[in-house]
Amino acid sequence: MGISRGAHPYSEITLKDGSRITIGTYSFSADFIEVDGLLEKTPIDLANDKLIEIKLAALEPQKKLSEFRSSIKELKNPNFKIRENGASKLLKIGNGYQENIRRIIPDSLDPEVRWRLRETLNKLPPQNEHALDRVRTTDGTKIGYIKNLLLSTEYLDQSINISRDEIDRINFKFTKPNDESPDVTHEYNPSSLPIHDIHIDFENSLSGRVLNEGQPINDAYKNLGITFDSTPSYLTITSVVIPGTDGKYSATNNKPLYEGAINGSFIDPITKNKLSVNYIAFNLGLIKPDGVKVSLLDDQNNEISCEVTTAESSQIISFTSKIPIQRFKISPISEVNATLAIADIWFSRPKHKFPLLNKRQKQIELTNGDIIICNDFNITNNLFNLGSKTKLYPNSNFSGEINIPNKDLRSIVLSSSPKENILPNNNFIWCLLNDGSNLKLDYAQNKKPINELTNEMIDALPICSIWASNKELYYPPEINYPKNKIGLYIRKDPIFLNNYSYENNYFIASKDNGTRIKYNYSRIPTIWISDVSKNIKRKAVFELLDGQRVVTGIDSYFKLLSFTEDEVIIESANNKAQIPFNLIKKIKL
Repeated sequence: MGISRGAHPYSEITLKDGSRITIGTYSFSADFIEVDGLLEKTPIDLANDKLIEIKLAALEPQKKLSEFRSSIKELKNPNFKIRENGASKLLKIGNGYQENIRRIIPDSLDPEVRWRLRETLNKLPPQNEHALDRVRTTDGTKIGYIKNLLLSTEYLDQSINISRDEIDRINFKFTKPNDESPDVTHEYNPSSLPIHDIHIDFENSLSGRVLNEGQPINDAYKNLGITFDSTPSYLTITSVVIPGTDGKYSATNNKPLYEGAINGSFIDPITKNKLSVNYIAFNLGLIKPDGVKVSLLDDQNNEISCEVTTAESSQIISFTSKIPIQRFKISPISEVNATLAIADIWFSRPKHKFPLLNKRQKQIELTNGDIIICNDFNITNNLFNLGSKTKLYPNSNFSGEINIPNKDLRSIVLSSSPKENILPNNNFIWCLLNDGSNLKLDYAQNKKPINELTNEMIDALPICSIWASNKELYYPPEINYPKNKIGLYIRKDPIFLNNYSYENNYFIASKDNGTRIKYNYSRIPTIWISDVSKNIKRKAVFELLDGQRVVTGIDSYFKLLSFTEDEVIIESANNKAQIPFNLIKKIKL
């Protein structure tokens, strides 16, 4: 049965290797069988004008469904060893079927079967995968499996065919191929939401235990990759009735109840590295029109998007973003005297910012937001010739090679290794230059801080800000200081200083009353000397594995001299420096 054959202006395909491409006219065919619990329904004709998106399971859903049915059947067998074997198999294949198991428990008449199903749920991890395919149409989302899928289209003036084995998701109604601003919708019905991976309804903990009112839940869902913090106390649950929402419980601040901001971050529970999502939705309750602001931020704390509630009592606000979402803030607006509770949160599976790359692989990002994982890609100075094209070899099998106009290239990721773990120490400080470069300055040799990459002392650099290696840079709302003053930030308001100098192991400056302030570099807070220039015309930005960032361009401190597959050579007013390619994480063009 053919699902559809369409020519919607744009569709977006996400591949299993992390590639993401935007296409125009396409031909798409497949067979879809809907599944309800353990039963298969009659195949459904998904007309092209109704099809919105599909999300494919990672493994073969038809085969996995058969194994799931078989293990459930074995739980009912009179033979004890067969029942034990069925429970063992269910545990191995159960991740992705947790919700199916919960539905089966009440329908099981045998007490032992119910006990084994509950035991399996307790041993399984939190559900962050789905064992079956999901199809969203204008009639809602259906679960089942898709067979015989084939998609044919044109991409970069080349005919390509993409099979099921390569596809993770297809959005057939994609409308913003050249726009990074998120798609934002205000909903009232959860069934209208885009396909998502994780749903938190605050009814239970991840172990299945009922949460108690007043109990801190900031870290209750950390194994799903999300942690919360709230102001002024901590996040807890409440049983207050919220009209228009399902479920008994919602999340809110503990003291005072229903007041204050609720924030969240996506963090790897094991490594503590930052994660991000591309989709998130909030079911907000106890709200007023223009009463609550929802803000999304990236991993550099830059705001991606914000939205304000428009409804009374409850409302769902949904965001789909090309820019990875690392944090969110939900803040009542004080002028409206607003309250706040969260009934539900839906989001895509949290991922690291960059997909895992093999030794020769590179991630190419285009100016329209497309991402292509490549097995090979020749990096030369020719990249900066906007009239030329660059040949690359995609990791997925949809094409052997692709020629991309250089003017369409935005960035190249060379390594997926996370930023090194910088532990609190007395060896270096960070500095921000006026062109946006971010450098490490080593002071371990009892000398003034020096950058080992360029061999330049701190006094020679056009510094805007410095801060300790074990702290985060604080960005003030504005940098507009009195003449000859700099700002030291222990809290949000600056302490103005003058007559500052960089010494071997410490920074020293004066207050207006003549008092001298001295900070060892290991403990120095954020100090701003001046604002970053807004007029730098950048040529290329090199982000290094250790967190350093080198900006090159006509007006920047560093000039790009040479660019090969082995190294980058840059020049400053005082020196030349070679940056081996194995130290570079990402190149922004």
